[in-house]
Amino acid sequence: MKKLLLILLSLLVLLSGCTEVISAAVQTSPVGTNSTDQTQMITKNPISSQTSEVLTPIITPDVTSSVLPVETTKATPTATPKAKPTPTPASSNYLYYKKLAVSSNYTVKQLVGITAVPDQYENPTKDPTLFKITVDLTNKVAKVYKKVGNEYVLYRLMICTTGMSGYSTPKGTFAMPGYYVRFGYFSKYNCYAQYWSQIKGQILFHSILFSRRENTAYRATSYRNLGKAASHGCVRLSVPDAKWVYDNCPKGTLVTINSFAKDADLVKAVQLPVLK
Repeated sequence: MKKLLLILLSLLVLLSGCTEVISAAVQTSPVGTNSTDQTQMITKNPISSQTSEVLTPIITPDVTSSVLPVETTKATPTATPKAKPTPTPASSNYLYYKKLAVSSNYTVKQLVGITAVPDQYENPTKDPTLFKITVDLTNKVAKVYKKVGNEYVLYRLMICTTGMSGYSTPKGTFAMPGYYVRFGYFSKYNCYAQYWSQIKGQILFHSILFSRRENTAYRATSYRNLGKAASHGCVRLSVPDAKWVYDNCPKGTLVTINSFAKDADLVKAVQLPVLK
């Protein structure tokens, strides 16, 4: 009987403890919240409201700012070589004139008559209208024009000597009278010249001067005076140019003598080799 009472008392104690556990569980879990929801809440709120510990936030380092700047080595500047000045190109006028200045391509021996140049007979019919000549007193150039159709075109350029002060070459337009001398003598000045072609009165086209009637007896001063005012009124030419007029400009050929504007290209184009 005593044993039965003890068993009953033990059962009552056990039942009383279970009731407290169940009551505590009911108070902790809100109504309608299952175990899954509770787990989710715990996951969402890992920090207990009763815990005073504050977690230190994790700071991700700024990779950009933490990288040290790469030192850039400055390249030594390379000196730029100075461009050589480009030669000033010859003007189109000069190139045009140069092609017509035939005698500028001859040697000094040819120009003074020691060495002959090829014959240039370009007016076999002796037509007085085929060529006409203009003597430019300003630039000291004799310009030959050739008739092409109904027009005259510049055909040949010849450096010349014209009259000095007191012996100026007369201006005007003249028809050549037809007086020609192969190797003439100027008694007044005791000198000679080749290929005389009369322009008017005592005014002639002729070569540079000679001391004797010999090809080797040319006067160097006369050659150097081509391109200057140094004659007694005649128009002096190099030997090849005087021969060209003598061979191709017959009686009746028109010659105009006048002053014109300065033309540096023209003067440069007709220059002859220097006599050494």
